[in-house]
Amino acid sequence: MEIYDPEDIRRSLSTRSTASAWTERTLAGMGIRNGQADSSSTTSNTKSNIEFIPLQEWQAIDQGSYICPNNSVPNGMQQNHQTQEGLGSHDGSPPSRGSPLIRIWWLEIVRCLLVVVMIAALVGTIFPYRSQPLSQWPYSLPINTIVAFYAEVMRAAMILVLGGFPLTQQVVQFYSCTVLDPGVNATIPKTNYASAELSQHIGAGLNSIGMDVQAVMNGAIYDSEPKQVSYVCPSGTCTFEGVYHTMGWCSHCKDISDQVEIRSSHTSMGSNTNFTLPSSNLTATVGPRTFVMGQRNPNNPVQVILGLGLSNETHGLPLPDTLWGNRGYGAAECSISACVRSFSSTVESGKLTENLVSTSETWNQGQLWFNSIDVSCLNPTETQALHNAGYDFDPKTTSWIAYNLSALAEEAFNPTVLNGTKTTIRPECIYQTYQGEVYSLSAYIGTMFTGAVSYGPGDLSGPSILQTIFKEGNVTFSTIGDTFDRLAQALTVWTREQGGNVTGLVYRSDTCVGALWGWLAYPLSVTIGTMILLAWTIDRTRREEGSAQDYKSSPLALFFHRLGNVGSEGPASDIETRDRLQKKAKTMRVVFQGTNKVWRFIEVD
Repeated sequence: MEIYDPEDIRRSLSTRSTASAWTERTLAGMGIRNGQADSSSTTSNTKSNIEFIPLQEWQAIDQGSYICPNNSVPNGMQQNHQTQEGLGSHDGSPPSRGSPLIRIWWLEIVRCLLVVVMIAALVGTIFPYRSQPLSQWPYSLPINTIVAFYAEVMRAAMILVLGGFPLTQQVVQFYSCTVLDPGVNATIPKTNYASAELSQHIGAGLNSIGMDVQAVMNGAIYDSEPKQVSYVCPSGTCTFEGVYHTMGWCSHCKDISDQVEIRSSHTSMGSNTNFTLPSSNLTATVGPRTFVMGQRNPNNPVQVILGLGLSNETHGLPLPDTLWGNRGYGAAECSISACVRSFSSTVESGKLTENLVSTSETWNQGQLWFNSIDVSCLNPTETQALHNAGYDFDPKTTSWIAYNLSALAEEAFNPTVLNGTKTTIRPECIYQTYQGEVYSLSAYIGTMFTGAVSYGPGDLSGPSILQTIFKEGNVTFSTIGDTFDRLAQALTVWTREQGGNVTGLVYRSDTCVGALWGWLAYPLSVTIGTMILLAWTIDRTRREEGSAQDYKSSPLALFFHRLGNVGSEGPASDIETRDRLQKKAKTMRVVFQGTNKVWRFIEVD
């Protein structure tokens, strides 16, 4: 067999050289379409004979053979050359286009699907718990750990393309929130019975008032703010849903300055003016009796009269800049009575805000018992029983009805049985008090507010309670009303705290889980774009002859390939898979050698 010196190995480059069919298959396998060379392309050289040194020195099929100069190929080489011209096929036909695409592209498809599954898992994990407190997170792993796992799987699946997946961590947001704590309850006092803590019997239908209530009432006079009811709110944030009702006490004041009669008298000592209320004959006189309070009888309101004097009778004292001060006199009457008070309330940051919604005094005056029924509390059976008993009311428009009860009834202290029927009304629907509570309290208030204040230059004397109300002459109808309001509020708080409780909801501060879905826009758009590009690549390569090859980005395909005319491919021209290329490469030993000023890989033993 003829042996050729490698230095003599060369080929003439034709003026027009096209890539072989094997090259077409290789490029198609990598997803690259190699177009036809331009028919007008020529290679111009100043020399008539240009040497072309291939990338790889040919190995003879038998160890002693090389490609012959002048394109003369030994017989042993011709057989190999014919096989290579057949592009790896025994019959010279191109490889079948029916090779399964899944076998070639399965890894890319799995990566894309895995990213989609992880995004769906991320949404499915966060969505049910959005706006929920972190303490209700049901899994042992923290939510950040789970999201980080999803993000890492996505990044590992498509790390070369989707390097921005750390943005998925921004999907989960935490914020401070207030959530219901079902394990505890809030409470605020209420009662269905108004009490004044009756003590010793002192007269017909009258009793003294207990010392606890007396202390509460005295405190209300001197306090500048209304007394607040006690409550229980463990977290400092609670609500009492809707409107709740309680028995209590209400104040009523009326300006009766128009009833004051003014009588002036003149003596050797000077002039004097009297201010009198005819209904009670209560009289104020400038100086020794400037401010007077009193009650005609225990069942009547307390009356107040102020006589500062007319403008020319100030006795050297300036008149206050108030309505009563500018006029020089004023009068009012006030009372305290039992009532049903309706409230709505909330607790925020440990501070109770209780709003008075309405009051009701719907009962028949003169009865031994004051009873009122909350119509909204009744069930259909109770409503029908009341109708049968002669109570005419419309449940849709009526809030309270007066409930009559005989003074001789055995159930007087728990009036739940309808007279003449066997139907009972639930106690929680009935609000009541005893006539003796109302009259005894009114009588005690009369003793509290009886007396006169002397006021003049260098003189201020009288009962301390009246001096507190007088305010050194700055008393007005409004300030008197405020005093009785504080008194009624203090009595209401006391009587409420002797009864039961309204139950409320407790809210606690927590950290809630939020979702900012906009942060998924980038990974979703990149994933969708990648899937579209992958589908386009698969379809494009499917249409090419090289679709059965899976070289893709492997550089071994270029190392095994030698550019030149048809039939000049290397010995690995029939290898169509990267695995076979890698297996073949592992069995070869090559050196990077320069020949004729051209560097190339040459296989060696």
